[in-house]
Amino acid sequence: MATEKVTADIVPPQTSTATSIKEQLQAKTARCLAKLREEKQRKREEDDASTEKWSGLRITDWSLRKEKWDASMRGKELIPLNRLASLSLKSKDNKVVIGVLHRQPALPKRNHRDEFCCEWALTNLDKDSPEEALLILVGRAMDHWASKDGFGREQATVGSIIAVLNPQATGRSNAIRASFETQVIKLGMCPLLTFCQALSGGLPCKAPCNSQGSGYCVQHARQSHAQRQADQDRAMSRTPRLGAIGSRRPATRPAATPARASSETAVSSSTPDSEDVSVGAAALLASLKQIEDSGQPVSDDLYEK
Repeated sequence: MATEKVTADIVPPQTSTATSIKEQLQAKTARCLAKLREEKQRKREEDDASTEKWSGLRITDWSLRKEKWDASMRGKELIPLNRLASLSLKSKDNKVVIGVLHRQPALPKRNHRDEFCCEWALTNLDKDSPEEALLILVGRAMDHWASKDGFGREQATVGSIIAVLNPQATGRSNAIRASFETQVIKLGMCPLLTFCQALSGGLPCKAPCNSQGSGYCVQHARQSHAQRQADQDRAMSRTPRLGAIGSRRPATRPAATPARASSETAVSSSTPDSEDVSVGAAALLASLKQIEDSGQPVSDDLYEK
C-alpha cells in the first residue's frame, strides 16, 4: 500500500492534462468524421435525385415520378446507342433506349417508301465516346409526338431525355423505329446539353456535346487550341468588315443654280393647287406630265408655250 501511494505521488500532474487533451482531440475527430459522412450521404442523395440511374444522364424537371420509372425498368434491358445493331427484327421485348433530343423536331414528311414519318436526333452525351442515333416515328407515334396538332409535340423540346420502349429495328445500325405513342416517354430535361462552338468551314460546328467536358465535339476536342484559333482567324478574314460594305458615300444631288432654283420655284408655284393658276394652265401641265411619262419626244416649242 505504501509503495502504491508513493508511486501515485511521483506521477506528475501533466499526465492527466495530456490524457484529457487526447480525449478531446479524439472526440473532435469523431465529430468531423460524422459530419463528413453526413455530407457525403446528402450529396449522394442529391446526385441520385438529379441523375437518371439507368443511363447516367443528369436530369431536371422530371415528367413522371422517379420511383415509378425505376419500377417500370425492372426486368428490362437498356440498349446503348452504340449497340442498336444488336436489336433484331423479331425480338423486341423488354428493351429500352434512352437518349437526349439535340435537334428541334421537324414536321412529318414522306420518305423513300412514300410513307409519312418524322426523325428525331438523339445523343448519349458521353464525354469520352459520344454517340448519335435517329428515332423514326411512324403511325400513331408520329401523330402524337410529331404532327402539328399532336398532343406531345410541345413536350418534344431540345434537351429532352427520351426513353423508347421496345423499339423496332430498321436495318440501320444507328436508327430505331417507334409506331405507338406509348412507346415514347419524356423523362425530363438534361441540363448538360451544349453545342460545339468551334468553327467548321467558317460556320459554328453546333455538334452536341457535354458541358462538363471540354465544350467541343470529339473532332474539335482533338485539335489544339492553336488549330482552333487558326480556323477562327481564317473565317474572320473571309468575313467582310462592316465598314467595308457600303463605305462609299452615296452620290449627293448638286446644289441648284440660281436659274434652276428660280425655275423650280416658278413650277412649284404654278401647280394645279395654286389659286392663281387657271384651269387651262392646269390641264396643260397635266398633259405635259402624261406625255413625259409615256416617253414620247416633245418639241421645245411646246414647252415654250
